Amino acid sequence: MRSNTPTRSRDDPAIPFDRLQSRLLPLADVVMVLMLSRPPSGTLRTTRVTVVTIVLAGLVGAASLALIPVLALRVAGGHTPLWLVLVPALVAAAVGCADLATFGMRQRYLLRARTTL
Repeated sequence: MRSNTPTRSRDDPAIPFDRLQSRLLPLADVVMVLMLSRPPSGTLRTTRVTVVTIVLAGLVGAASLALIPVLALRVAGGHTPLWLVLVPALVAAAVGCADLATFGMRQRYLLRARTTL
């Protein structure tokens, strides 16, 4: 029989945090806000990044990078150069999502390392 005890909160101050994550955190927090997925604590410093968020960030970052050459080929094919206006936004999306995915993977790595000690 299962008990109805509450599960552990996703906001956990015991989540390991290192110098690399402290550099990645500001941009990762901004990306989470832009994705309309801000954690209740307001920061990823005390909230675990889910696997789904890591995968989503990686896919969005990869898709953003993949679209840049497509736009360049479109312009080279005779379409209006106004399409190139999207390139800075795609680069920003790629960098931000890569940052979030790296932050999440580092967090998972530190959590796993702490539990195996």
